Amino acid sequence: MEKIKSVPVSVWILWILTMVLVAVVPILRPDGGINLDALIYFDMAEKLPRVTTNIYPIGYPLLLRIVNVLFNDYYWSSKILSTLSILAIGLFAIRKDFYVKPTIVLLSFKVFTMIFYYSLSETIFLPVLYFLVYYIYAFFHGKIKTGSFVIIAALLLFGLYTLRYNTVFICLGLALFYLVYSYRLDRCRTFFRNGFFYFLLLSAVLIGLYIAVSMLLFPSMFGEDLRSDPIYKDLALFTTLNIIGSVNILNPVYSIKFDTLYGSRILLQGVISLIDATFLFIGIKVMYRHRSYFKNPFWLSLLIVALVFFVCVFIVEYLNNIDPIYTRVVIVSSMFLMFIVLVMVQEQYPGKFKYAIGIGFFSILFNFVFAVRKPVNFLAYRERVSKVLPTKPKAIYFYDDSREPVPTVYSIPFTNKSVSYVHAYYQPGYIHKYILMLERPEMVPVEDIKGIDSSLIIFNSEIR
Repeated sequence: MEKIKSVPVSVWILWILTMVLVAVVPILRPDGGINLDALIYFDMAEKLPRVTTNIYPIGYPLLLRIVNVLFNDYYWSSKILSTLSILAIGLFAIRKDFYVKPTIVLLSFKVFTMIFYYSLSETIFLPVLYFLVYYIYAFFHGKIKTGSFVIIAALLLFGLYTLRYNTVFICLGLALFYLVYSYRLDRCRTFFRNGFFYFLLLSAVLIGLYIAVSMLLFPSMFGEDLRSDPIYKDLALFTTLNIIGSVNILNPVYSIKFDTLYGSRILLQGVISLIDATFLFIGIKVMYRHRSYFKNPFWLSLLIVALVFFVCVFIVEYLNNIDPIYTRVVIVSSMFLMFIVLVMVQEQYPGKFKYAIGIGFFSILFNFVFAVRKPVNFLAYRERVSKVLPTKPKAIYFYDDSREPVPTVYSIPFTNKSVSYVHAYYQPGYIHKYILMLERPEMVPVEDIKGIDSSLIIFNSEIR
């Protein structure tokens, strides 16, 4: 561990920039950091205490509802939670003197910046996961009493499950770790008397109770009855995309998700994959060279959970209708492996940690430019929509009657030339659609308005 005074100013600046990035970028994006998942969370929060679906756990909607009491706006409530999460992780690391420099650099990497733009449960899931990591560390280093560890860690793991169902994979990883740990130390006789076992047992009981209640209210454990079967048409292509996404797991800067490969995309993906493979090679080399770290049960637990989580996700890819592997899907594995590598670099190559800080700054810059590209005033669009809603209080449909697409124009630096093309995400109809669904969750976009009363429709041309 390092003393707080030894943390360079550049790291504090990096932390502040990360919080600013998370707070500012969404309002400069055409979608405002809102996607379909976010709209489902907002709808679940609005309907509380009535629980109408278990497609997602109740934890994030519940937090949104609580914060919304103060702000009366789910959009801003979600953004405040995101920013406070980055702040909380940094403050927690400082308070506990827990690898402050690696933690803050990790916050600047894509596992946080790319995810925290959006109103998603991961914005709470990742801080809770980080807290759990610390308490596992404290347990194995004698910094916490066994009873306190069991209760705190079990509540944190249960909290993770109320945020993301894939916490089950973390539980499997922790269980496998405990088996390996007990076997390695020949502690089979005390297997059922170790504090870690009681932590796993209490966690299983709490999660089991949640599942039981969910099954009493709904016909499934994880909302699987609401999810569609896999729809990939080309198994070879789908597997290729999953492998490409897997190689990206240690890239700290970016993750570009493709749903297909053709033409120029193949060349672009080839270049990206080469960079991904370089980061992966460096990470594996560092971990292998300093594999003695994994004799420590704490580091071994992170490694095993990361690997088990990844394997489980890869298998589930072929069982559910979800996107090919990318940052959000394997975020636990990415976070743990990056944290391991950062700590190893800090402790074994202290003179080179400045490069990790530099990558953090580059990640902030790149993700700002990549996410914003052409700034859009999301708040101005939202104000226009807000003016139309009172004029049609019964409207529940949105119809984009735009005739001409709005081109996006980029000026080429140092020249008087520009490039113009049509970008789907920058069309007013696209932006208005998500804002309407944010303001009025029952709003449904339609392609055909035949037979629908015009008083029930908000037309895109009406929003000015």
